This record gives sequence, structure tokens and C-alpha cells, in this order.
Amino acid sequence: MALSFASMFVQSNDLYYAFEPGGLPLFDGNGNPIGVSSPANVTDNVRLYDAGTEVDQTPGSGDNQAPRQGSFDQGPDENGSIVRVEDTDGDGILEDDGFEYPAIADGVEVTVDSEPDDASGGIQFTVTIENVSTGDQVNGAPLILSPGSFAAHFDQTPGGEEVAYPGHEPGASAGSDIERIAEDGRPAGAEGVSGNHVATLEGVTGVTVPLSPGAYAVHSDEVNFYETGSTASTGIERIAEDGMPQELVSMLSGVDGVKSVDAFNTPSGASEAGPLTPGNSYSFAVDAVPGDRLSFATMYIQSNDLFYAVEPSGIALFDENDQPVGGDVTGQVSLHDAGTEGNQEPGVGLDQAPRQSDTDTGPSGEGSITLVSGSDDGFDYPSTSDVIRVTIEPPSQ
Repeated sequence: MALSFASMFVQSNDLYYAFEPGGLPLFDGNGNPIGVSSPANVTDNVRLYDAGTEVDQTPGSGDNQAPRQGSFDQGPDENGSIVRVEDTDGDGILEDDGFEYPAIADGVEVTVDSEPDDASGGIQFTVTIENVSTGDQVNGAPLILSPGSFAAHFDQTPGGEEVAYPGHEPGASAGSDIERIAEDGRPAGAEGVSGNHVATLEGVTGVTVPLSPGAYAVHSDEVNFYETGSTASTGIERIAEDGMPQELVSMLSGVDGVKSVDAFNTPSGASEAGPLTPGNSYSFAVDAVPGDRLSFATMYIQSNDLFYAVEPSGIALFDENDQPVGGDVTGQVSLHDAGTEGNQEPGVGLDQAPRQSDTDTGPSGEGSITLVSGSDDGFDYPSTSDVIRVTIEPPSQ
């Protein structure tokens, strides 16, 4: 995950401090949190940007700048794009549009502290943004930082593309939320601010939920994939904790009443096995006769031991008139807690599959399979239909 923020260089028309669009990585290349033994000084990662939304004036004296303007959003539009303000001549001073600005380290210092958070099972980061100026560095005026906005977000989308802070992309027009900060120092929640940068930031925060390879079987109604209230089988445990279906496939092979069993593990259109990222699907075909039922299980990957499945006895593949069923059956799918590993905050816990040091790691669980309903464990999970859709396509008549 990465950290992003934006704060106005107040003695300007539309300049602001921020990290580069992808944000500051909060973990190093070995997966260790930064700032765990002592505060990490990350000031070298801070940049100063010109939003390109308002014509610049002499820093510290312009009448359209926040300390002196008569109203918000005052000053002629520049109709430009975001540019980084840099030291172009090597004298230690930042230059932009013919004006000079103090070096970043002479005005701001950003440090990050981190420590284990037992409540979430993850890491809690404390970020400190400090004004370290001497008070008269902007042509005799004090350097001031405005209230700002921040987000902790994934540094890449599931497909591998870098995630940018909304509205903050050098070379492009500034977003309206960045403009409000850069021109007036007004982040979400400030009096008189229309719109809500926090709502905008939800697009890069929250938990992305991949689904794991899973196991499926066609069977009679005498076979149950699992039993709510009972201890999970090793096969269900392996799927629910680590997204590994082969143990369940092996356990069900040759069991009376199981007609066929196998794993699904390769997303449609992909050339190799892997997890199912948003917008993609797994697909498999089965042979069945009236009376047969279908069961499957797949891991809710941003968890310690949660899995999606239909009811223990499976979905009937034929109706009461022995006609094959078809269509959307997501309403018969539920999220379950295998009870084999203690739960941590979804998308944060260090013992969850994307972050765990090895398979089958984590605190002891509750002991039995339960249906996840609301926030039984103190954590919130999205509605099933917001994560997974299951459809059955019967043979053409």
C-alpha cells in the first residue's frame, strides 16, 4: 500500500505539496513497514506542484493568494496543467513561471512511524507533516501549509497499473478537489466546500477482493461440501485460508454420491492459473442428470479464512419438472467463516493470503464454520452480490 496527500503552499496562487501520483510506498521491497524501529524521514519523496489553475503572482505578496484574497477561487484562470516545481539551475531554490520558492526541506518535513496493531492484525502508521520554515522564507512572508487531504491506498490496481491520487497527475488538468486545495487550502470538510474529496478518494481506497481458485463437484443430495456449526474439513480449510483447492478435490474423489469433482483455477481468457481479479471470471462445464446438485467453494482472498459457497447440500441443477436450471444463482451464494483462523481486518491483516509469510499461518480460529452476517467479528464485508456473480448456462434445448 501507499500513502498520498495534498497540502497547499499557502503563499501562492495554486501551488501544493504532494508525493508523486503513485504515492509513497508504506512497505519496503521485502514487505517490511517503513518507520518500524524509528521514524522514517520521507521528505525527499515530497514534491511541490503548480496546479496550473490560476495565474501565478509573486509568492508571498500576490493579492489573489489565500492570505490576501477577498474571496475563494479569486484570480484569473490559467487553464494550464499540473507541473512539478523544480530547481532548474542547481542553486537550491525551486523555480516556476519566473518566480522562486524555498527548497522543500527548508519548509516541510514528513516522517512516518509504524507499529503493529493487534486490533486489526496489520500495521498502524502515524504520519507527521511539520512546517520547519524559519518564518520569512517567502520573500519575507512566512511559509504556511494548509489543511489537506490524504489517503492510504493500494499502489497498483489488480491488473498492475499504478494508482494515481485523484486529480493529481502532472501534465494533465488538475481535478476540482486538488484545485480547491491548491488555490484555497480547502480540503474535504472545510466550511463552504462543495463536493467531497473524501468521496473522490474512495475510488483508490477500500479493499479490492480477488477470488481464489476453487473446487467444485456434482453430487447427490446425500453429499454435503461442509456443515455450518461443524469443524471445517482440511479441504475447506485449505481453500478458506490459502485459496488452494486441490486438497478438497482429493478428499471428494471417489466418495459415494460424488459424480465428478475438479478445481477451477484459470480465469477465462488467461493462459495460466491464478486468482480472479475484479471484472474477470472462471468458467467450467459439468455433466448432470435430474437429481444432481452442484457445490463449489472459493476463498474471499482479503481475509484469514472466509469462503464463498452455496448451501451445504448444493444447488439443484434440475427443477421439479426435471428441466435444467439456468440463469443467475448468486442469491444462493453466501460468505462463510471457516473458523480455522482468527480474523483480522479485511485487506490489512498480515496473516491474510496476499500478505502472509507462508501458507497456513495466523492465530487460532473460532473452531467451527459460521455464516458471515453483518459484522459478527467486528469487521465489515461487502454484500455478496457486490463481489461475486454466479450463473449457470444449461444446454441449449
